[in-house]
Amino acid sequence: MVNIISIYDSKTIKGNFANNGLIVLSDCISCNITEELNGMYELDIEYPLDTYGKWEYLLEHNIIKVDGQLFRIYRKIKTLKGTVKINARHIFYDNMDNLLEDVRPMELSGAGALDWILTRTQYKHQFTSTSDVQTVATRYFIRKNVVEAIMGSDGVINTWGGELVRDNFKIELLGARGLDRGVLVAYGKNIQGIEETLDIDGLCTRAMPKGNNELLLPEKYIDSKYINNYPHPIIKIVEFSDIGVDDETGITLEMAETQLREACNQYLLTSKCDIPQFNYKIDFLELSKTEEYKNYAVLERVYLGDTVTIKHSKLNINLKAKVIKITKNIL
Repeated sequence: MVNIISIYDSKTIKGNFANNGLIVLSDCISCNITEELNGMYELDIEYPLDTYGKWEYLLEHNIIKVDGQLFRIYRKIKTLKGTVKINARHIFYDNMDNLLEDVRPMELSGAGALDWILTRTQYKHQFTSTSDVQTVATRYFIRKNVVEAIMGSDGVINTWGGELVRDNFKIELLGARGLDRGVLVAYGKNIQGIEETLDIDGLCTRAMPKGNNELLLPEKYIDSKYINNYPHPIIKIVEFSDIGVDDETGITLEMAETQLREACNQYLLTSKCDIPQFNYKIDFLELSKTEEYKNYAVLERVYLGDTVTIKHSKLNINLKAKVIKITKNIL
């Protein structure tokens, strides 16, 4: 299937993109879309300074439609080799220009929070939102732009949770945008087109939990279920300063030890400190040239936010990895 790459005037509004716009960019040298989970979503294009003058439509603020999504140009650079390089952000980032003066979603769900924000901007816009996140929370947004309010360190995603889906003028916040499609990859195979990174720094397979006032467990340590998968135990002290004996609340030594033991077991379970940090970078163009491709072609049907199982035979661990970034070569 051929992807049509069209360009539209900067003032084109929602509902008016069902055509080829001002011109079709038919001679792109390169055209790539990169999207990160809850992160950047950008398009970059390199185009020749063609005799038809199509490159002249590649102006800051004009809108490019490619792969069904809209991107607004924010940077243009002419090169010495007779081309122009374009950087464009997903149309979602138009919200960086709109302000929340003093907006306070209080005791709302994810859907309620997004709607509260988008209906209280400094000026009206074309964006709508939806969410299935049931978390109820409160957050104040004072003199923040809308993108900051959604994606910033104290924003909607960090407060309510969820994963962002940006589909032109529709903003979705989902508990999980992807699926576990049962895809399995084996770690440790030297395959052209797959770059593997495994980081064992920070591992802990034997924790010594410590509470308030030097509270320790009688048995001192709690072991990870993976402790025997490594050459030797990896010991870390884990502090729980809020757990201890308290005469005012009637918490006895035995009760405090039980709390400490439970907290440490929960820490090992949720922090995954007993599992290495790992990352896979897969180049499908290079991978397709190899014999092993048939074993990994299924990964082409994995999407942003999906979960993949990584089998690490030496450690005897099946690791769950989430797709966190995709770069798509449109050409």
